[in-house]
Amino acid sequence: MAIEHITDDRFQEYLDGNLTGDALVLFETHLDMCEKCRENLRQYHMLYERLGDDTGFTLPADFAENVVSLIEQESPETSSSRLWSAIPGFAFIAAIIGTLMYFFGIPNHSRIDSSIYPVINSIIATTVTPIREALVKLNINPQLFLASVLVLLSISVLDYLFRHARRRPSSMCL
Repeated sequence: MAIEHITDDRFQEYLDGNLTGDALVLFETHLDMCEKCRENLRQYHMLYERLGDDTGFTLPADFAENVVSLIEQESPETSSSRLWSAIPGFAFIAAIIGTLMYFFGIPNHSRIDSSIYPVINSIIATTVTPIREALVKLNINPQLFLASVLVLLSISVLDYLFRHARRRPSSMCL
């Protein structure tokens, strides 16, 4: 028959003085017979003594003031720095739109107002076509080049987002 050892909860009840009557007699009887439980009780006594000696720690009186002053020392972003930091995002969006226009074209049957077609065609004629022709002359695949640019822009946007996400405090507890 296996011996049932005293549980951690029962040890704590005993040390807190909450065992009485039959439960206390059963506890002490088991301790008389079981070396392992006597050792556990000895370890609990040592733990309770050390916890009683623990004085904890206190924060300095000026702790909150020091933290607040450190926060105030950080310079807030200026509007121009926020604008410059948004440029990779705008470039990424423009690149996505340009890619969609390059690969899928602009369907004439779309719901876009027909007066916008000449504007879009002039943008393509003045920017995309010369770039495409220059890349072809240099023996560079325009589609591969565009995909590489998109990947690099995506990486720069993600890098920016991850770098700045770590700098923002999630919460302040004072």
